[in-house]
Amino acid sequence: MLWTTHLAPIDNVDARMAEFLRLVPQGGDDLVLSTLADPYAPIRRKAAELAAIQMSEPLSDRLLAIAAGDDDIALPDEPEHLGAICLALASESVSALARGFLLQSLKHESGEVRYHALLGLHKAAQDEDYQDVLGELLDSETDAGVIVAGSQIAAQRGWLKLSIALAQCRGRVRSEDRFQVDLSLGELSNLGASIDEDLKIEILDSIRKALKKEETMAAALKGLAAWRDADSAEAIRKSAGRWRVHPLLRVEATRSLYVLGQPDAVDEMSKHLRSRRTDVRGYAIDSIGDLQIDELFEPVAAIANSVDPLADQAVEAVAKFGKRGQSVLDTVQSTHPTAAVRNLAKQLRRTIDSEALAK
Repeated sequence: MLWTTHLAPIDNVDARMAEFLRLVPQGGDDLVLSTLADPYAPIRRKAAELAAIQMSEPLSDRLLAIAAGDDDIALPDEPEHLGAICLALASESVSALARGFLLQSLKHESGEVRYHALLGLHKAAQDEDYQDVLGELLDSETDAGVIVAGSQIAAQRGWLKLSIALAQCRGRVRSEDRFQVDLSLGELSNLGASIDEDLKIEILDSIRKALKKEETMAAALKGLAAWRDADSAEAIRKSAGRWRVHPLLRVEATRSLYVLGQPDAVDEMSKHLRSRRTDVRGYAIDSIGDLQIDELFEPVAAIANSVDPLADQAVEAVAKFGKRGQSVLDTVQSTHPTAAVRNLAKQLRRTIDSEALAK
């Protein structure tokens, strides 16, 4: 077997990874699946990722056979290898039996297996409502990774009733993990979940403190915007005004202030749009499109129609303005001097038309 003869003897992780990727076209499914037994986590994860990309029902059933010990490929009976199988099943193309396996794996004694089973289920059951299962898991979960992942899934899916379980979970995690749960609770609150007022005050105080550290500032800004906490506007301005704060964080702060309805946010975003830094201008363009800031539509449309290096980003931004942006797309696809930008505008116009027909 290629894994035994070619990969196992290589001790260096980078060299081992390179050899694995080189052999994948030759080794096919057998190599990918047998590499789930690799002792190095990055290589197991890469094998799981490749398996998920090429997933089919027969392949998912074979993974179940490997997990049960009913296949020629044998994996060590250790949580990290079972977790790799769960990650490999992170695909909409798995069989119903595989989704059942992931659900069952949520009850495994190992937090690592539960974590990977939850990530696998999130991809494998994208169209299914398993919030009751997730709620039951969170009611007694102690593994920080599982709690954080569960909170993020609940927020992404908009599962409001899980806010109660998450409010209880936050007492079982600390520091950065609790901060992540608080951000998810903010998103659920914005969607309509009822949060205890005392808990809300505690959470907002924690998020405001995170503004003081550059490594957590971006997440804190998004969190305060998610909570729609207008009382935090002054703290946001203060954090953005600190010396040596990264310019992109200042754009993020302006985004948050706009979401919080602060009247100075439009002027600040306009300043970012005129920045000498390309990355700042690019993020400002993206922000104007994401937030559909009507007052700044015309400057972005002008960039879309120009030979500015950020014309493609501006085209994507104006496309988010609905009918107002469609006329700009029509002009760009007909008259822009750069073929790539013309083609992008044409593609976006087709997408908008297709979505309109689907409705």
